[in-house]
Amino acid sequence: MDEHSPQALQEARRAIASTLGKSEKALQKLRPGSAPHRMTEQAIAAFRIAVALVERALDPAAPAPGFTAAELQAAGAAITSARDRIEKVLPKFAPGTPQHTLAVRRIAAFDLALALLRREDREAYMAQVTVGERVPLNGAVRLCDYDPEWPALFAREAERLRRTLGHRALQIEHVGSTSVPGLCAKPIVDLLLAVADSADEAAYLPALEAAGYRLRIREPEWFEHRLFKGPGTDINLHVFSLGAAEIGRMLAFRDRLRTDDADRALYAEAKRQLARRSWRHVQDYADAKTAVVEDILARSAADRA
Repeated sequence: MDEHSPQALQEARRAIASTLGKSEKALQKLRPGSAPHRMTEQAIAAFRIAVALVERALDPAAPAPGFTAAELQAAGAAITSARDRIEKVLPKFAPGTPQHTLAVRRIAAFDLALALLRREDREAYMAQVTVGERVPLNGAVRLCDYDPEWPALFAREAERLRRTLGHRALQIEHVGSTSVPGLCAKPIVDLLLAVADSADEAAYLPALEAAGYRLRIREPEWFEHRLFKGPGTDINLHVFSLGAAEIGRMLAFRDRLRTDDADRALYAEAKRQLARRSWRHVQDYADAKTAVVEDILARSAADRA
């Protein structure tokens, strides 16, 4: 997610590059094959990956570095270890001293690097589950004021699904921001379709494809989620197995926003602030809303308890 300012990214790059340089010098003094030598080699590899990710964040249009999942995980572990070591010695330095300032800057740089590593891991996952080409956004997200026509677009698509799948369409719901009157949204209608078993693609995918729907996301490890794009209206069709926990979560969030003015306003403001930023992928923008979504769901659950 591109929530980091250019200044923060530049400061992180300087701090990590400085740490990298010192680690490379220290490596020359260590005995090859020794535990300190191996640990320092791992740290150097991690810092190089971190610098590459920071540089890419400064230039979102740059090609992906192409690190493997194993490399990203190893880098995350090494940077976390380095950060923890600095945090342990931080209390020994008096605030305002050069040592304290340097330690604080390194901790901030490592925190930023860890956030970028998590994003890169997420991107690797999305590339794995995406069917077809994944086109980057590299810009701001376009939000529209609520359009009273959105429910009609949902109804038209729901009827198309019923005609296409018949009794196999066990539940169809209008979800997402276009399902909440008064809420700003991307002009893309989200639909939730429940089938008997979303992992059993043979039971529904051929019929959907014959009707013009295109499979774009296949997530076996996340509730066997499938996402389709529609033949006419710009939609996201989310397919789950009937009774999947995510169905209840999506409907609880929708219903909370429909009935609670304060949470609807809070969510709208969060969306507007985030939408103004530049994002590599729309999914990055969606992921950035996680905190506010979880807060709203927690209040909804507490009110129902």
